[in-house]
This record gives sequence, structure tokens and C-alpha cells, in this order.
Amino acid sequence: MLLLTTTSYVLAGLDSLSTDITVFHAGTSNDSSGQLVTSGGRVLAVVSVSESLQKSATHALNAADKVKFDGAFYRKDVAAAGVKAK
Repeated sequence: MLLLTTTSYVLAGLDSLSTDITVFHAGTSNDSSGQLVTSGGRVLAVVSVSESLQKSATHALNAADKVKFDGAFYRKDVAAAGVKAK
């Protein structure tokens, strides 16, 4: 799941994600006080690997929902075509 936004919003919730979730940072940086903030565009990619596409998608969506910052949004239909095809 990709989380998207504009710039300089403080990120919260990353420390609450389980250890089997991988988060790739794209549009993040540290502000002058060292807080992790958004720097615009595609901010994070939240990834889960599981025994099925359905479980991976559900797990990644649940994890993405825990990440909070002003203006955050993400697509909820990622992997839907692959799950439907099975």
C-alpha cells in the first residue's frame, strides 16, 4: 500500500507495526528537531509477504491503516484484481 501526501507532516504509528511488515520510505525526511516527516508524493510503501495474496493484501492494508499523518491516503484496491482472479 502506498501512502501519499504533501510535505512536512509528522508521521506516527510506524513503531506499532508488527515485525513482519516492511516499510519502504520514499517521501520522508527528518525535520530540524529530528522528527520523521513527509516530504511529499508517495511517502511510504507498506508491504506484507504471506502464504496467499489475499492474506498479504489484508495484512498490508491493516498495517497501512495504523500509519497516521495529516492528509494521508492510500488505495484499498491494490492486489484486488489478483485476489479476484484466483
